[in-house]
Amino acid sequence: MGQHYNAFISYKHAEQDNKIAAQIEKDLEHYHIPRKLQKKIGYKRIEHIFRDKDELPITSNLSGTIEEALLNSEYLIVLCSKSTCLSTWVEREIKLFLQNHTRENVLTVLAEGEPQDVIPRILQEVEVDRTKEDGTTETIMQSVEPLSPITTLDNVSVRRAD
Repeated sequence: MGQHYNAFISYKHAEQDNKIAAQIEKDLEHYHIPRKLQKKIGYKRIEHIFRDKDELPITSNLSGTIEEALLNSEYLIVLCSKSTCLSTWVEREIKLFLQNHTRENVLTVLAEGEPQDVIPRILQEVEVDRTKEDGTTETIMQSVEPLSPITTLDNVSVRRAD
């Protein structure tokens, strides 16, 4: 088993997104967890955030390193901006994370734009099984509100993707 991460930050490598991802990483690693919460979660501080700019080794197998980091991360933080939809990696990382984690462990950070325009479609829909009148079951995609509780980190909104 590889390195354990408290969170994995997924973002498009654009100038503004790089700056925001670096700030989120810094803020989380310097965050003081309240004592009552420390007992509940089992640790005193957030120590390990995976942000590929800092964590990737010089290797030819980047996808293997990213897959391992996603598997070993408690949370996925998706930085959502106008450039997010242009990234094939962000959607890939979300899919890989959801293979081993629940949607409750996916947080979105709204960096710019309207939520429905910048949050990846995969986080705005869920598969739902429904029973038809004839008794058969079908799987459909159902829209979900990707934003729920909001916390603000300076001028950036962090929202759950459930």
